[in-house]
Amino acid sequence: MINTNSDEQMSPLRRQILTGGLGLLAASLTRPTWAANSPAVADEFWIQPRTVSFVHAGGERLKATYWSDGELIRPAYDEISWFMRDRVAQRAVYMHPVLLDIAYSLNGWLEHFDLRQPLRLTSAYRTPDRNRNIEGAAKNSMHTKGSAMDIQIPGISTKQVASFGRWLGGGGVGWYPSRGLTHMDRGRLRSWRG
Repeated sequence: MINTNSDEQMSPLRRQILTGGLGLLAASLTRPTWAANSPAVADEFWIQPRTVSFVHAGGERLKATYWSDGELIRPAYDEISWFMRDRVAQRAVYMHPVLLDIAYSLNGWLEHFDLRQPLRLTSAYRTPDRNRNIEGAAKNSMHTKGSAMDIQIPGISTKQVASFGRWLGGGGVGWYPSRGLTHMDRGRLRSWRG
């Protein structure tokens, strides 16, 4: 069963954005002037339909609106979950809605700076069997629960992406500069450099 309880999805990720705006493309993230002077702009971000934009490392693209009028849009949610599947095993699970909110926030962060590009997805759901065969993968990886994604944003350093992820406070953030990717999940708050 998919939990669509808006209170669960509202905290802590949305609360921080509502009070702090969409952040800055800098390592030190502070409350932007536009958010402090116009809280309606930040409020509007969570009221409008939520769309995510991805491109997979293999080239497949997806842009879908998964939330509107206070409800999860099931066909789009199904499509996004399939897009974020384990592409080796060709298996999918329903991705956690808070993870989609994290992706939505990243897309919004980029759009605020007129960078209208999709997030490059390198990994999301992994079957437990496949996860066991990946060197360095955590035994109880959030990837196996449909609650994690590894992304790249061309032109934005992994350090900046990780800083924004930590500022969001939506879950764990792993920074992998040697691989050029950032891990984000909807688990407990923690961060690491890989």
